[in-house]
Amino acid sequence: MTATLQKHLDESIKLELSLAKLYTIFHDAFFEDEDFWWELTMEEQGHASLLLQEKKQPQPLEFFPDNLLSTDLQSLIDTNRKISELITQYSDTPPSKNEALQIALDLELAAGESHFQQFLDSPTNSLSSNIFKQLNHEFSSSYLYLSMAAYSESQNLPGFASWLKIQTKEEREHAMKLYKFINERGGRVELQTIEQPPSEFKSPTALFEEVLKHERKITVLINKLYELALDEKDYAAQVLLHGFISEQVEEEATASAILETLKMAGEKGHALIMMDRQLARRGQN
Repeated sequence: MTATLQKHLDESIKLELSLAKLYTIFHDAFFEDEDFWWELTMEEQGHASLLLQEKKQPQPLEFFPDNLLSTDLQSLIDTNRKISELITQYSDTPPSKNEALQIALDLELAAGESHFQQFLDSPTNSLSSNIFKQLNHEFSSSYLYLSMAAYSESQNLPGFASWLKIQTKEEREHAMKLYKFINERGGRVELQTIEQPPSEFKSPTALFEEVLKHERKITVLINKLYELALDEKDYAAQVLLHGFISEQVEEEATASAILETLKMAGEKGHALIMMDRQLARRGQN
């Protein structure tokens, strides 16, 4: 085994063990997601075990697991330094849940981890092709909510319109997360046609029935993506999608609560005015 390959092995083993240690910190901090973080921890420990075995009993070159090694040694060293700093930083005071997910995603895409994934040239039913489709779904969601905002303004409901415009922005941000993810994986984004959304709704209640129905549809799509990420052992995608899943729980709960309030309060007079004022408060805190 050459000295360069030996160095690659040492740094790669250090990377996997350090990631396992960092994910253990997150596992202990976020009990509601402990299964997710535990699975990631076990994956990294498994990678380390494979590399340790290779170090003890080197295989012939044709059987060497070079897919477990980064092609850029310096990037590997830099990533290890970063992980060590994160372990020190969060050992006593962990980050927020969203920060932890973003940290994990960045690390999974960094040198030494992205080599586990084969994102390009995948079959049409693969995770990568479905992420492209989800990008279009997120932009379509943004377009739908903007149409709903326009309807609300035509009904003299500025609070409803304001709430929906914020929703429009959030859906576009979701799409841009996928856009960034695809680019960082070496893919090229190809935007697809977005269908014209409905522009008329029977009532504010009917509008929020559509909001809830749409969010439930998106939840199903995200869950299917996550299942594909598990099947393909795509750890970076799992981290990304776990954040989407958490957001969908909140999205559905919020839409459902607004819908139930509308049904109970009614859509006439003072009750509707109060609801409009309440929705207008979104984003003001």
